Amino acid sequence: MFGSGQVVINDKRINVHDLKVQSGATQLVVQGAVQGQADEQQLDLTVQARSDDLSSLLPELKGRVEITAEAKGTTTDPAITLSVHGQKLAFQEYLLDDIQADAAADLVIQRDKQGASVKNLRLILNKKGEKSVLAATGQVGWGEKLSWQATLHGEQIDPGIFFPEWAGNITTDITSQGQKKGEEITGKVQIEQLSGKLRDLPLSGSGQV
Repeated sequence: MFGSGQVVINDKRINVHDLKVQSGATQLVVQGAVQGQADEQQLDLTVQARSDDLSSLLPELKGRVEITAEAKGTTTDPAITLSVHGQKLAFQEYLLDDIQADAAADLVIQRDKQGASVKNLRLILNKKGEKSVLAATGQVGWGEKLSWQATLHGEQIDPGIFFPEWAGNITTDITSQGQKKGEEITGKVQIEQLSGKLRDLPLSGSGQV
């Protein structure tokens, strides 16, 4: 493992200049700045990670991947974008071939209430020119008890990306809410709509669990 770069601390500002860490086929690069008081810091950071051989990190994974993550805003209200591009990816017996994913989300971290909300989370998955879109909003709390409330929208989702024998084209809207207190978990999942095809068979439905 080796690294290079510079971190400069000036009063309430931390500047990171092309900080690089490399181990084998994997490289991590960080650059940007953090400034302000500890309870309300301004973020402008970019993290890039690349691995030409994922098996050197996790034996179950194979292939090449590049990830770029950006965080802007404040530590309590950051805007985060994520881009992932992989080639010849494989997990155990599942081959993903060439895949690209782009995600963006606005997060609000509620320190006093020990929770967070997510808005405008959008994931676009592109494989061989075919795009699947996943969008979500919701809240999660982890104070005295774990709780969640989420809305999920999927468009042209193809399970065959991960499970070739279950190829399809699915559009759905799902809401869920629940909580975990102690060892007890209570929750509800509502399928507002479900349509499309799965293994060349028509798919439709709705309901609640």
